[in-house]
Amino acid sequence: MATPVKVYGPAFSTAVSRVLACLIEKEVEFQLVAVNMAKGEHKKPDYLKIQVHYLYRDTHTSC
Repeated sequence: MATPVKVYGPAFSTAVSRVLACLIEKEVEFQLVAVNMAKGEHKKPDYLKIQVHYLYRDTHTSC
């Protein structure tokens, strides 16, 4: 079985909701990882390691 996709963010976020809708429609297994924006969890180093805005990494990109 494949590893589920991890979606980080608050479930009420419109961006997260769109991603979840697509995953559900395509029947992709996923795990929602809650991020509490009110407590500033989105600014903590552990979160920033995985969430680099506007950066897409693949085998053909050098950063």
